[in-house]
Amino acid sequence: MKVEYSAIAAKIKAIKSSCLSDEDYDELLSKNSVPEVYSYLISSTGYKNVLSELDKDSIHRGEIEKKLRLEMINEYNRIYSFMNLEQRKIFDFWFARREIEYLKRGLRYLYNHEALHETDDDDFFEEFFSKHTKLDCEIIKTASTLDQFIEACSKTPYAAVLERSQNISADFFSISMMLDSCYYRNIWKAKDKHLKGSDRKTFEKIIGVEIDMHNIIWIYRSKKYFNMSPEITVTYLMPIRYRLSAETVKMLVSAPNADDVVHIVSGTSYKELFSNIENDIFPEENMSRIDTRIAKSVLRTEPQSMAAVYAYFDLKDYEIFNITTILESIRYGLDRQTIRRHINVR
Repeated sequence: MKVEYSAIAAKIKAIKSSCLSDEDYDELLSKNSVPEVYSYLISSTGYKNVLSELDKDSIHRGEIEKKLRLEMINEYNRIYSFMNLEQRKIFDFWFARREIEYLKRGLRYLYNHEALHETDDDDFFEEFFSKHTKLDCEIIKTASTLDQFIEACSKTPYAAVLERSQNISADFFSISMMLDSCYYRNIWKAKDKHLKGSDRKTFEKIIGVEIDMHNIIWIYRSKKYFNMSPEITVTYLMPIRYRLSAETVKMLVSAPNADDVVHIVSGTSYKELFSNIENDIFPEENMSRIDTRIAKSVLRTEPQSMAAVYAYFDLKDYEIFNITTILESIRYGLDRQTIRRHINVR
């Protein structure tokens, strides 16, 4: 038993009991209104304490999502309190992902030429960020130029990314890729510095597969939607290889079109990425399913590891996404069987 993870593993085991089962999703997909979903969540799942104070008669999707995300922050803080300094250096990257999403949200408004309005989840960010972030959130809320975003990021690694994007006149999608690349490069280095032995090996697997899949999808999208040259495409790739050989990456980048990318990937361990794309399933949706399968495997086989902590919070993210997607499908009267195909279930 890894003594340094025993308390953390016990805590995750306790809070994991609130996660939804396949049967729970069947029930949620059968509901016809937001109050019906809410009633099921508080009566038959582990979310009773999180959601019980909401008013059933006036509840809306945004309130439920906000409560679920606030609870995830509470879980983060509870787990964080059990960690030593080295473990926290890795777990801080969970926060970095939220930080990047917050930054992307502001940049999306900038590139769409809109004002950044106050939203239901602003206070979700405000209190949590005030304790952890080095971003200047007040500048981001009112920023109308990329220079102002760079100023807001001056104490973070993201400033250099935004400066580079400014120099090459990158669009929003490219900036998002560059920020994601910054995250994965840094966490890849950190796991070698702060983890050892089997703990590092397991964590390397869960991160390495994510990096490979992100690179494949970026190459695919560059061919399918942007008609980008191989020389430009390769500049956006993360310079990290896990299961993909350098030769395979070279073949993918040089492929004439997106269909050829799919064909090449079909001969690798990532062929599932393009499963059912002919039926309008996106590669990103397949990636989330692969992530989920690996995360569940890590939690089962390596429960006392940093990879298990990372995996648990990945699963929690997907669960919140699934719940809010179901709520949105009810709001807009979408076909539930179609929704089932697009959420990360089973």
